[in-house]
Amino acid sequence: MSVYEIGYLIASSTPEEKVPAEAEALKKIISEAGASMIAEGAPHKMKLAYEIRRKTMAGSYDKFNEAYFGWYKFEVGSSAIEAIKKTIEIVPSVLRMLLTTTARENTYLGKHAPAIAAEIGGRKAATAEK
Repeated sequence: MSVYEIGYLIASSTPEEKVPAEAEALKKIISEAGASMIAEGAPHKMKLAYEIRRKTMAGSYDKFNEAYFGWYKFEVGSSAIEAIKKTIEIVPSVLRMLLTTTARENTYLGKHAPAIAAEIGGRKAATAEK
């Protein structure tokens, strides 16, 4: 069993009230593959770093400058991961997704990162002086 994290972008053309249902559909895909959920981040609307273009059935392009970003961290056997990836990639509301392997522990430090870095730096300096 390995730990994975999947980040996804749901198209901003999706009505805001339907975004939680779209996220739950992705969670269901992951769970039905035999994964056990570890953590999740609810989708929230954000401005994209660059415009994403997606070809429509008519041959034109939809352009997106904003999307709903969310993520799931889960544990599953490596034999199921390719099926999860392929299934999520074809969900119509998903603009992009990124699947990575990760650690079970929460490694995000957020607002506390500068304080922790200063504390660690202080310990190293004190050790070097001895």
